[in-house]
Amino acid sequence: MESELKPLTTYIIPVRIESEDRRRNFLICLQYLLSNTSGSIIIKESDDEQRVPIIFPNVLDNSRITYLFEKNPGVFHRTKYLNDMLDLVETDITCNYDCDVILHPWSYVRAEEMIQKEGVDVVYPYPKTDDGQVKIFLEEEDEKRILADPSPAAFSSCKTIREMARYGFCFFVRTKTYKQIGGEHEGFVSWGPEDEERADRFKKLGLNLARIEKFPVFHMEHERGVDSVRQNPFFAKNDRLWERLKDMSPVERLEDVIVSNARGWRT
Repeated sequence: MESELKPLTTYIIPVRIESEDRRRNFLICLQYLLSNTSGSIIIKESDDEQRVPIIFPNVLDNSRITYLFEKNPGVFHRTKYLNDMLDLVETDITCNYDCDVILHPWSYVRAEEMIQKEGVDVVYPYPKTDDGQVKIFLEEEDEKRILADPSPAAFSSCKTIREMARYGFCFFVRTKTYKQIGGEHEGFVSWGPEDEERADRFKKLGLNLARIEKFPVFHMEHERGVDSVRQNPFFAKNDRLWERLKDMSPVERLEDVIVSNARGWRT
């Protein structure tokens, strides 16, 4: 019997199930990744109670999935949870992945090729354009059809609109490099400009960034909770942090993220 090939990529996915559409989107996203990629998956749920094992009972015994839970009904500290998962990644490539996005199956493979064979450090698998995002509006009846056939064709009858894409959603990065440049900046709490900061840091530290232009990113729409809007109580502080970081040299930026991530919440 041939030994199983080691996966190239680990998908790290922070989760909080705040609403019915979040539940649906997460379940579809997870099934899509399992069906259309060969990667490992790490999920970290932060909430007042565990909801992921109820939504997807196989999460606890699927050999491709590592499930973590932190009991915390308060603010969703996404950057911390991503770093917690990054600490556990053993594959050559990490994909920082939102729980409501999918890509064309070719884009997952192409991103791995670009990093593994072409010397690219970071791949954003969608164009940076005014229409690089396809926003998908799912109806109740769509869930059963898509879960029965988690492929791009299953989404063909859904209502969609095109919108701008820049740096959010997901990206693939060489794991060793991601760790060396500090991972996520934990000074950003809840939602804010952390996606812009990260990309700017990548560039200033000399990483080789590339994009996949052939297909857009597909984003399943959802209700916006307090952690996903500009009205969240940390947004102004996050914005001030970003303004301060912009003027730093590359070395200062690296020092700042390392110091921030070494605070007491890092274990």
